[in-house]
Amino acid sequence: MSDAYPMTALSSAARTTSGNSDPMEIDAAAGLVLSVETTARSGTSPTLDVRLEDAPTPTGPWATVGSITQVVSGTTLPSVQAVRATNAAINRYVRAGYTIGGTTPSFTFGCWLSVRGGRS
Repeated sequence: MSDAYPMTALSSAARTTSGNSDPMEIDAAAGLVLSVETTARSGTSPTLDVRLEDAPTPTGPWATVGSITQVVSGTTLPSVQAVRATNAAINRYVRAGYTIGGTTPSFTFGCWLSVRGGRS
């Protein structure tokens, strides 16, 4: 299969602490793109970093294969950014990880994968 298909990594929601999506199983993916849509933020100097991670098993070990640092800058919302996996061989399991920083930060965001090749 060579067509791309979408997968929801994190549904859009308000988040105040760092975390990870559930692992998602993919099969023989030829490419991955993680898109992040941010629609709201609050707090003092809030920051959001998002990682695309892969692993050979659903429990890890997890490795970062792409990242977006400081997802939201300035005051423009909504913001959509994307990162492509940087490694040649993508493992069978992937997830989105995120780190939220600042003083009483809150971000409303969602993450979606576009998978090329393979199937879920």
